[in-house]
Amino acid sequence: MTVAFKTLGCRLNQAEEADFAAQFLAAGCKLADNDETPDILVLHSCAVTRAAERETFRQIRTWRRDPALVHTKIVVTGCAVSCNAPELFRDAGADFVIAKRNLPELASIIVASSPHQPSNRQTVKPSNQPVVASLPHQLSNCQTVKPSNQYHKRALLKVQDGCGFGCAYCIVPLTRGKPVSRPWNDALAAAETLLEKGYKEIVLTGCNLACYRDGTRGLAELTDAICGLAEHYGARIRLGSVEPCLCDDEILSVLLARRNLCRFLHYPIQAGDSAVLQAMGRRYTAEQILSLLQRLREKLPLIGLGADFITGLPGEDETAFAQTCALVDENPFVHIHVFPFSPRQGTRAPTLPNRPSRTVAKERAARLRELGDSSAATYRNLLIGHETQVLVEKRTADGFVTGWNEGYVLCRFRSDAPVATLTSFTPTHIEDGVLTDETPQPKAR
Repeated sequence: MTVAFKTLGCRLNQAEEADFAAQFLAAGCKLADNDETPDILVLHSCAVTRAAERETFRQIRTWRRDPALVHTKIVVTGCAVSCNAPELFRDAGADFVIAKRNLPELASIIVASSPHQPSNRQTVKPSNQPVVASLPHQLSNCQTVKPSNQYHKRALLKVQDGCGFGCAYCIVPLTRGKPVSRPWNDALAAAETLLEKGYKEIVLTGCNLACYRDGTRGLAELTDAICGLAEHYGARIRLGSVEPCLCDDEILSVLLARRNLCRFLHYPIQAGDSAVLQAMGRRYTAEQILSLLQRLREKLPLIGLGADFITGLPGEDETAFAQTCALVDENPFVHIHVFPFSPRQGTRAPTLPNRPSRTVAKERAARLRELGDSSAATYRNLLIGHETQVLVEKRTADGFVTGWNEGYVLCRFRSDAPVATLTSFTPTHIEDGVLTDETPQPKAR
C-alpha cells in the first residue's frame, strides 16, 4: 500500500506528519512517488482560523471529485477534527476521521482495512489508552511526503503539546488539550536519533513550547542539553515559536552560551497595546514586550526575530492599532505573520465588545504587513558585512547554493558545500531580498 500526506498549518503539525509517515513505513507501506496514485491520502488539518478549517473541507472535496483517486482512502486528522462533527468530514468525502487520541495507532487503523474494500467512511472514537509518541523520523518539511535517498535538510522534533492558557481568541486548548511534555530522556534520545541520521538542523517544536517541563527542568535546560549533543555532530538547533515573558532570561542565557543555537526567536506577540492584550488574556503587557526586544538586541544585536500579530481583535481601536504598528516599525523583525481576527466558536473573544468589522481587520492586516516588509528590509541590511551560517538546501549548476541562515534570511552565494550541510559566508549586499556576495548585474533598460 502506498501513502501520501498533505499537512496544513503549523510546524507542530509537520512534526506529527513525520511520525505518521514513520508509522506507515513500519506497517509495511511505502511512500507514493510523485507520479503514483496513492492508496491512502492523509490530510492533517488545522483549525487555528476559519479559513484553515475551510481549506480542510475544500481539500477533501477536491480529492473526492478527482477520478484518479476514486479508489484512494482519504483520512483526515488534526485540529479541525477536534472541533467539528465527524459527519461533516464524511459528508465531504473522507473515509476515516481519526481522533487525536488515536493518532499513535493511525497506521494500524488504516492498514487493517483492505484498500480493495469499498469505502466504509469510519469514525474512530477516542480510546482510553494513553498517547505514546513514536520517535520522529523526519521525512519531509513539505506539504506532501516524498521519498528521497538524500538526507533531508531540517528535522522537526516535537517535545511538547497542548496549552492551558485559555486566551480569549484561541481554540487550541479545545483542539489539543492540556499541556503535555515529552519526557526528558525520550526527547534527548529522539534528538540523538535525528543527529545520527545526518540532520544538521533540528527545530524544537511544541504547541506552547515555553511550557516544556520535566520535573524541575524546563525548555532552557532541554535546549542546552540538545545543543550539547548537536555539537558533537556539527549540527545546530533552532527553537520554534516561544511564548514571550515565560522563560526569556533562561533562553537568552543559552543563546549566549551555545553558539550552535540559532540566533532566532519567534514570538506570538499578537498585539502591541496593553489593553487589548489584557482583554485577550495574554500574560504580558506591551511594555514588557518592548523591554524584552530591547534586551535581546542589546545582548545579540544581529538576532533574528519573528512574530505573530492579529488585527481586528475586540477593543482594537485606531489608537491601539497604532501601538502595534509602532512596535513593528521600531523593531527590525525578520518576518511577521499577520492574521485578521477570526472568531472561533467555543472561545470568549466573539462575545467581547467593540470588535472592528471584518473589512477593517483586513485593511489593518494589509497595512501591518507592509510595515513588516519594511522591518524585514531593515533587518537584512544589518547583516551586510557580517559572517553568517547557512544550511545549504539547494545547489545550482553554475556553482551557487541557497539556504536559510541562522536568523531565517534566505541566502545565495557561490560555495562547494554539499546540500544538507552547514557553511558560512559574508554577505556584501542584498538582491531581491536575498543575502548574497554575488556581484550585482546591471539591470537591462
